[in-house]
Amino acid sequence: MQLNEQQAEQHRFSLEEEVLLAAARLQAHSGLQSLLSERAQDIDWEVLVASALTHGVTPLLCKNLLGISHDLIPSPIMQACQSHLQQQRQSNQAATQQLTEALVQLTLAGITVMPFKGPSLTLKAYGDISLRPFRDLDFLIRATDAEPCLEQLRRLGYRHEHNL
Repeated sequence: MQLNEQQAEQHRFSLEEEVLLAAARLQAHSGLQSLLSERAQDIDWEVLVASALTHGVTPLLCKNLLGISHDLIPSPIMQACQSHLQQQRQSNQAATQQLTEALVQLTLAGITVMPFKGPSLTLKAYGDISLRPFRDLDFLIRATDAEPCLEQLRRLGYRHEHNL
């Protein structure tokens, strides 16, 4: 199926979208360097960063921009990328430590528990804890362990906002 000209025009990406698509991956697309070499001065960096934040891919964008020749990217953007990755790493490491402590305590209480998403997914998919934001800590338990699990989590200082 081919697109007519009007359809093709509707599917064209902005420069910022092209950069984001090239950079928001574990390994930057090979065309990112040349795209920035040719068009960096035309990029609306605020739009690019806002889009990365909206789509949750800011760490990947930052990682790949930091690997590009620094003379192509404004210094404040480079500094913000370094800061963002450092902050993301610290936040994710703290959350991972919390999850580990909870899993250990639940296991010691005889509750079979399996983590998923969050730190587990990030490390498995990206190999770097700073490259995927996560806000909560997910794990699975058996239905029969729900009440003992909730009790153990309360003992650890966790509170839930909703009645389960």
